[in-house]
Amino acid sequence: MDKELAQLEEWAVNLINDYEETLRSQGVTPSTSGGSIYKKLFRFSGELVANPEAYGELLEMARSQDMTARELIGAIRSIEDIVLGQKANVRDPVLRNQIESMAWNPADRRQIMSDVIHHLYAQRTGGDTLRRLSQPERAAARGAIREEFGRWGNVPENLLSLFRSWHTRQERAVGAEAAAIVAEGRNPLRAGNLGTTLIHDVAPNSPTISGTVEGTTAAEVLPELRQQFINQRAATEATLQEAGGVYNSLDDLVADKAGRRIDYSPSMSQADLDARRLILDDPANQAAVAEIMQKGLRGELSVGPHGVKFMQRGRDMLEEIVRFPNRLMQEAQGMQTIQQINQAARNPAARRFGAAVPFVGAGLGAAFVGANRQARLEEIQQNPQDPTLKANLVLDELSGQADRVTLAGAAMLPTPAAPVGAAMVAGGELVSTVTGLTSLVIDGGRATIKTMMDRKPTTPEDWEQRLRARRGTR
Repeated sequence: MDKELAQLEEWAVNLINDYEETLRSQGVTPSTSGGSIYKKLFRFSGELVANPEAYGELLEMARSQDMTARELIGAIRSIEDIVLGQKANVRDPVLRNQIESMAWNPADRRQIMSDVIHHLYAQRTGGDTLRRLSQPERAAARGAIREEFGRWGNVPENLLSLFRSWHTRQERAVGAEAAAIVAEGRNPLRAGNLGTTLIHDVAPNSPTISGTVEGTTAAEVLPELRQQFINQRAATEATLQEAGGVYNSLDDLVADKAGRRIDYSPSMSQADLDARRLILDDPANQAAVAEIMQKGLRGELSVGPHGVKFMQRGRDMLEEIVRFPNRLMQEAQGMQTIQQINQAARNPAARRFGAAVPFVGAGLGAAFVGANRQARLEEIQQNPQDPTLKANLVLDELSGQADRVTLAGAAMLPTPAAPVGAAMVAGGELVSTVTGLTSLVIDGGRATIKTMMDRKPTTPEDWEQRLRARRGTR
């Protein structure tokens, strides 16, 4: 961030902090009359400190026009309204013209007009933690979070166009999604009560994802702040595993109509997104879209044992959305040694025994995520009727990704961010151990059953040979 933008951000944050202090000195709290302003203050100040680069032009204009904190918050809200497809809410023509004249002109990021825009990481993540820090510490904490999780706020890669049936319990479906729900004999006005895995199963104001962390430095707040991002990532993963097949089928429908692939991803270009939306919103295609959504609601586009529903499209989207700290791992002290170990361990036995050695096991698990996935996919292809293999696929990948987190944390131990690194090592090792052992137990059970089945007589000749053997032992 350049010096001028940092000064603009600091000016805006101080303006908002002073406004909050004035409100409280006047006896206005979130629970008293007039307290509704706090909801806007918290949310849009969170957006500002998450994504200050997007608002440089607005902040410059606000300072030159001597905007009040309330006016600045309103302007940030108006920009979000446009991004979320609610441009009609921006009723002030002067403000709308100002926004539309900005170099960064926000646009609707929905893939289909019946969708809702979901923030993968909400502006309220961490509560007021970043706003309470000094400008240098805020920049340091924000940079560390972005390194692992990517940018958040109203930026394309953080905005997921999501079907309302997988969003919140209060959702009301419209368009093709409503038609799909009606066809299933359900109420579209209760789209969030269909038994789907909701991405907002935890309330946005829960302290597990939006609690203000106490501390005055980046090092002090990062461990707890990072955990809030992890909690949101887990909810996103669960929903996309279940709804991934719907995205996949819509991708195929769009490709058939467009004559080229325009697969959905949050960071796709605006031109491709507009082209995709034109096809999906075409009245001629509404029946096909509704049929796909209907299959998704039935669970026909999601597979997996014991409620673990997984689609490759959902995993592909997660690989783009969820960024594990690969750069930190590559920059780790001693990484060359880990790479040498990986090069030597190119056989399954070495991988299994190496897993018993701290950090060596993590290095192997992190290095072989792709190879293990491919081997497991081939196993699934050879045994398509075995649902336990799909559970192994999910567990193996979670274990490998946890190993990457462990290595990234180990790289931070000799640095000032050692407390964060220690937390990452502990968390990564715990997840890797639990998921890895669970996968091994499933493998062992499958092998035992296979051995028993192989020994079981299957033909008359087998039974005759078994009876003769038994008689011969008497």
